[in-house]
Amino acid sequence: MADYRLDDVVTVIGGIPLSEYEKGDAISIALDNDEVELSEGTNGAVAANHKRVSTGKATVRIFGTSPVNDVLQGLLTLQRAAIRLGASPPRMTFFCRDTRGRKTYSAEHSYIMKSPDATFGETVSPVEWGFALVRPEMISGGNSEVI
Repeated sequence: MADYRLDDVVTVIGGIPLSEYEKGDAISIALDNDEVELSEGTNGAVAANHKRVSTGKATVRIFGTSPVNDVLQGLLTLQRAAIRLGASPPRMTFFCRDTRGRKTYSAEHSYIMKSPDATFGETVSPVEWGFALVRPEMISGGNSEVI
């Protein structure tokens, strides 16, 4: 039987570890395009066209009252200020790893895509942060067996 716990997933953005994830699907990571595209000729021959995947997206859902939201808002404010001043935004690395398994995801640069949407209701809502990933690397292995 494989062993998995969300508490064992480590996510670091720009050197800042994230925590206090929302219950349920807390982290999703996806490439923006396929790595291989097939072409078929009129004679039935097939060629595999290999493409370099250079971008992706990550979504992280943080519990609504977590101070991590303040830190991410600070990074977004810094990113916006740099752009306003005509400078390059800070290059924040992205790293996510399941420490009990063989899943590792990284990108040499990431940018916060936008301010999270705001929702108010009778209970606290999660805060969803979107990140654009530059040159993502993905290793989607399984989880360790319980001994």
